[in-house]
Amino acid sequence: MLLLFASIVLVALRRLVRVHRPLVLLLLIWLLVYGAFFFWWEPDNIEFWIAILPPALLLLVLALQALGTAWHAGVWLALIAGFAMLGLNCAAILERGRGDYTPQLQIARLLGTYSQPGDLLLVPDGLQELYLRYYEQRSSAVSLNGVLQASQGNWDIACALLQGRIEATLHSGAAVLIGEGVLRPVAVQTPYGDPLLERFALSEAQVAACFAPYAAQLRTINLGEGLPTYYRLPTAQEMLEGDGWDFTQGTARWGWQAGNVLGEYFDGDGWGFFPATDPYLVSPRIHIDTARYQAIQVRLAKKVSNREGQIFFMDATGIIEEDRSIRWELTKHSRLKTYHLDVRDHPAWAGVLAGLRIDPTIGKDQDDGEHLQIAWIKLIPIDAEE
Repeated sequence: MLLLFASIVLVALRRLVRVHRPLVLLLLIWLLVYGAFFFWWEPDNIEFWIAILPPALLLLVLALQALGTAWHAGVWLALIAGFAMLGLNCAAILERGRGDYTPQLQIARLLGTYSQPGDLLLVPDGLQELYLRYYEQRSSAVSLNGVLQASQGNWDIACALLQGRIEATLHSGAAVLIGEGVLRPVAVQTPYGDPLLERFALSEAQVAACFAPYAAQLRTINLGEGLPTYYRLPTAQEMLEGDGWDFTQGTARWGWQAGNVLGEYFDGDGWGFFPATDPYLVSPRIHIDTARYQAIQVRLAKKVSNREGQIFFMDATGIIEEDRSIRWELTKHSRLKTYHLDVRDHPAWAGVLAGLRIDPTIGKDQDDGEHLQIAWIKLIPIDAEE
């Protein structure tokens, strides 16, 4: 078909240029520039070549017109070739036209069943992002390719953007789903993703280090045979009802947000920060059924002059008040210690709470060099052994 197209255009080229000179030059320039770019950029991606069909077909029609009468041999030859191509490819066109043959649509449908509208879905390429947004109304779908383009290929910036989106999603109470092609991008084109390692000069180690803080909590989602694997980070509610929030696994904050701090750091003992006046940690959006829990446990280390901590119980609107809080005294030593705070008899520990705010110290104007470190936070069920 390409040879036939080229032959007709070459035969008619002289008349074609004479009759439609400006339009022919425009079409030829478009085909040459577009073709040269994508032949260099990604020649094996057929989707990019679809865009050359309109100008190519228009050039063919103009060439057939320039050859003479309405029904000359060239027209019949083009029609026969066109119908032959249609007949040979009819079955494939009908099959692909159904949509279920398209891997991205299959994946989008399946991810829709494993996610909620507010969940963050990190996918390898923009096409998968588009399918999720259009077919499954997952407006929080984000492609790794798009993030890399937005960061102009700077992986440090891209990683910070990805981690920021993950933490913001967890803070909102939603889940995070991450594709295999995001955690381990490929160097070659596949049906499910672009060759991002090669395109942006990335290394597997760089990408792995970015997602390492979350690796311990990733849960596998098997979409089916032949389809890529996805992984899910649990919601804050699921972590509340499980083992709580562990900050010793890396730099993951699990949706908790710090306020009134001068700097933060992470090591094997957990999430540390240098306090300003009244530092605090705010939990993600959760629903605490107070009838199910007897105590709050916080494991922390400190080097602060004020040894009084406070935990506020947020009401359904997220409001905190002094009479809806509990205070406790920190030990004199600075080492990690687990504080077990019994809340069963507190009058504000009733109904359903929307979250917690933890003030590990309530001192004013902290001295230079003072710091706090949180290892983990958990709620103890009412039926747990004391």
